[in-house]
This record gives sequence, structure tokens and C-alpha cells, in this order.
Amino acid sequence: LEGWGRLDGIPPVSTVYNLLTLTMAEQRQNCLLQGGLAAGGVWYALTRKATLDPQVQERLNAGAIPVHVFCRGERAAAARGSWRKGSLSVSKTAEGWTLWASSAAVTSQKSQAELKLRLSRLRLTADGVDPSDSSGREAAYGPAGKAYQYPGIIVATDGSLKDDGRMGAAFVSMRNRLPSRSVTVLGSASSTRPELTGIALALEASPSDEDVTILTDSLVAMTTLFSLRRADFPLSLHHNACRQLLTHVVQLLNQRHAAGVVTRFVKVKSHCGEPLNEAADALASAAAEADDSQLSNALHLDPDSVHFYLNGTPAVWGAVVRNQLIQKAADRIAADYGRPRMMRDGTAKPVTITCAWLLRQDQGRQVLGQTLKKLQLDSSKRRTLQTIAGAYPSNALLCRWKLRPTAICDLCACPAETQSHIQCVCPALKGARIAAHHTLAGMVFNAVIDAGGGWAVHRELTVAGLQGIPMPQDAMTDWYRMCDEMTEQDLMTDTAADLSLASGIRRKRPDGWAVHWGRRMIRILEFTRCNDYRQDWRETTEQYKTGRYQPLRDRMTELLPRGWSVEIVNFTLGIRGSFAESRWTAALTALGVSEAGVARLLAALVAQCLTELNELYSTRAAALRQRADAAA
Repeated sequence: LEGWGRLDGIPPVSTVYNLLTLTMAEQRQNCLLQGGLAAGGVWYALTRKATLDPQVQERLNAGAIPVHVFCRGERAAAARGSWRKGSLSVSKTAEGWTLWASSAAVTSQKSQAELKLRLSRLRLTADGVDPSDSSGREAAYGPAGKAYQYPGIIVATDGSLKDDGRMGAAFVSMRNRLPSRSVTVLGSASSTRPELTGIALALEASPSDEDVTILTDSLVAMTTLFSLRRADFPLSLHHNACRQLLTHVVQLLNQRHAAGVVTRFVKVKSHCGEPLNEAADALASAAAEADDSQLSNALHLDPDSVHFYLNGTPAVWGAVVRNQLIQKAADRIAADYGRPRMMRDGTAKPVTITCAWLLRQDQGRQVLGQTLKKLQLDSSKRRTLQTIAGAYPSNALLCRWKLRPTAICDLCACPAETQSHIQCVCPALKGARIAAHHTLAGMVFNAVIDAGGGWAVHRELTVAGLQGIPMPQDAMTDWYRMCDEMTEQDLMTDTAADLSLASGIRRKRPDGWAVHWGRRMIRILEFTRCNDYRQDWRETTEQYKTGRYQPLRDRMTELLPRGWSVEIVNFTLGIRGSFAESRWTAALTALGVSEAGVARLLAALVAQCLTELNELYSTRAAALRQRADAAA
């Protein structure tokens, strides 16, 4: 990196082909005509789908393995370095980047898994620093380089305070002299508490016979500790919410002083490219998301506060306690709604439609809840909550409330404009619905491609279009024979019904095809965004979709030789974010998506589904305004 660090020793001999910024002609020149991407060689290639040359793609498919995909929006490269400040910024990917490894570079499944794991752990900070590099080679040339020259152990501590009050703390050491550690911090929300906790962790882990230099970006923590270098504690400490934690840190410092070793504190700037500080920050931020505090809860207790007991241990009010109480209250309310209620006349009181919808099992309600929690309080969230409650002010509902004379749709003259009509039926909004469908289906298909499980995904192809997809040499004969049999116009049929069936099969165009050439598997992929009002919404939709493509599946199974399997895979998503979690997980896992990848996809899919829900409403509002302007 220009301006930072130096190169020690001989550089690695593995070749990395960066095809991100090359034109297709330049890619063919470097990779095909000049002997690049050689068979049997050890090399890597970094590509993106939008600019990858088809011929180079075929060469990669034949002699390389997609090891890892850097998803869209990830921090990818350091950029715009400042010599004066010694600081960097970072650029993000505008689309997915795929890293390919030649067959000689990845010789086994184990080596591929290890490389993929190492790549998935890469984390570039907002300052263009890789926090996993805690060797100090880069940091010694940075703004706080002198701090790394002190004798003894060099550690960096940091704390993290989230917007909802969750906290985490961590420390890392240079050259891994001490094992890194991170914990969740309990107690009342404070930026100082996690910083002091990180210092306490470092002091507890440091040997008592060696000097320690602690790098921290918290000036408040440092000045607070320096103010306690006195014979007695000040009266103000009694009212400090972190009194127990401060006392513990001071005792550790006094023990080290009594042992005759030096403990230094060095103030560093936060988010300024210090690798140790950035590494500690990353660990602390991750710990704030967890619930695994390993530090004594007594250190976080405020003697003047009310204590709650979580799993038998006391804790003061904070984000963890609040979330626990919210979950307990929600579970109690859900159980209460699940019990039958009796009315005065002795009949059972029916459960409200919205409550029954929310209590449906295996519908991804946890994912929906997390998504709703992250939404900002604006008109989009209001419309989303109205739709979930079935109370979006459509013409039919306004007419029912006697706020409108008729329920007719103003765009298509349908007798009743319900929220289901707007989202799934209205012909005036067909373009917006198709765009929403393609966006959501594309997310699913991209996740399968990015998983690198060996599946080739092709979108919206008829049977005739299957003839042009790339395939290995040993599968060409069987594949072309199957395609020819299915696309032959003059099929010998006995009845008009058989002729109609053959014609219908030729016209079928599912949302996607997933082909695994090594395992001889074909999956007909069908994505559906539909109304999730009825109890059997998914079963009804998937039964229809399966019946629609069953003749195509049966015909392909009949024409392909033994050893091939053809199945229909339905991905059905409700307009309000409902999905059969178990079925989605099983289908995506079968297509090579990891457990973490499934969780990320489902969270992103539900968020985008709610976004598309609002886009349909916005499109309707724009169409109504345009219609009113034209009438005026």
C-alpha cells in the first residue's frame, strides 16, 4: 500500500489476474492469447459478472473453481491515502466480485474450505485497514508508530456502544503475544463502561513480570484512571455508575505497580488506520451483538440502581435486560392469545385476523420482526404496518368505513380495490409487480451462484434456450439429444392432446434453471411473490406451480439417461414477508448455500420484500396523480 509499510522478503509467486477493470478485448488478450489462465498452473482470478468475457468465463469454468464471492456493498480496497495525515479511506463493491482459484491452487476439498474460510474472515475497516493483521509492521509507520517501540507487550483495547444500548469490549496484542478476548458488557448504557472493561480484560491477561503498553482511543477512560492516582478515592467516585469496575481496574494497576513493572497508557485516534485499534474495535462490535459476557457481573453493578436477575445473576437496567423483558412479554401475550376466550353468551371469542396471521408457525416471523425493528419511523413503515394489520386505506376499506362512496379501483375499474388487488392483481401496476418479482428472484439466484456449490443458474430460458448454455464435453450428447427431442416441431403424436402437451412444454419458461453437471442434477426454479392472507397460501400457490411444470419435468426425466435427476423447486414469498422457513432453508441448502448464507439471504429478502411492497403503493399513488392531472 503506497505510503505505508514495506515489503519483506521475496513476494509470492502465485499469479492473480485482476479482470475487474479490463475490457472484454483486454481480458481475451491477457487470458487467452498470451497464455494466461494456463491449465495446470497455480493462479487466481478476480472477476465480476457485468464485465466478464464469455470466452474467459468458459476457460474459468473448465479449469478453475469459484472459491469466494465478495458480495455487493462490501469494503473491498483502500483508496485515497493521505500522506499528511497517514489516513486512508475505503471503496465498496458496486456488485459481487468472484475469486477463482485454479485446480492446481486448490487440490482438495479441505484446502478449498480452508481458503474460503480465510477469505470470509477478511474484514476491511472504514479506514482501509485489515484488522486481522496485528503484527505491527504497518502500524509502526503510522501516526502512533512510536508507541509500538516500547519494550514489553503492546495491546490495544476498545469498547463498542450500539444505538440500542448493547455494549461490547475487546483487546488484541501485537504479534499475538496474548490471546485476543472479547466480551459482552452488561449494565447501563455508557461509552466509558465498555472502554474500561477492555482495559480490565487486558490487565487481567497480562503477566505480572512484564511491562505492558495499552493503546486506547478513550480519553475519558484515561483521565478518569489518572485522577485516581491518589492515596484515597474521591467522594465523587461513590456516585459513579462504573464505581465497581473502576475499583477493579485500579486494583489491577496497583498490583502491577507493586510487582515492579510498568503499565503505560497511550492515547490513539479512533478510526485512523491503527491496525491494533481497528482489530479491537471489530471484536468489540461483534461482542456487542452477542450475549456471552465472561466478566463478573458484579463489576457492572451500580450500588444505587435496581438490580434484575438474568439466569440467576444480577444485572442493572440496560439493553440486555430490556430485550429479555420484551421477549418475555411477547411470549406471554402470544400464549394468552393462543388460549380460547369465552364471550358473555358462552361462545368462543374468535382470534383477530392479524393476531392469527402473526401467530402462524414456520412463517419467518422472527426475521420479519428483526426487519421491522430496523425500519425508520416514516411513512414507509406506517404503510408496512397497515398492510400487516390488513388496514391499508384502499378504496374497499375506505368504502367499508363509509369514507368513500364506492370500492371501485380508480386505475382499472375493478369492483373492489383491496390491498391484495393493489399488490397482486391490478393490471395498471403490472410493470411494478414484474420489477419486484425480478428483483427478489434475482437475489435468490445470485445467492445460489455466489455460494460456489457448483450450480450453474440460467434465468428465464425456454427449452430451446437450453441448447445454448455452456456445458462440459461429456454431457453434450445427452443434453443435445434431450433438447432436440423436446423442441422437434414434427413430433409423432397419436392424438391432438399429445400434440397440445408437446407444444405447451416447448413454451414453458420457468424463472430459472439450476444445473449441476458433476452430479447430473437439474432443478426447475420457480419464484412467486403472492398474497399471504389465507392459511394455505403457500400450499395453494406451490401446488399450482408444480402442476404447471410437472409435464416438463416428467418429459425431461424420460429423455435423459439414467443417473440424471430433475426436480421442481418452488420459492414462495408472501407480500408481507411470510415464507416457509424450513422449506426455504432445505431448498437453499440443497443448492449449496451455507447456513450463514441462508440467514443473510432471508434477512435481505424480507427487507427487500417490504421495500417492494412500498414501491407498489408509491407507483399506485404516482399513477393516480398522473390520472388526476390528465383529467384536469
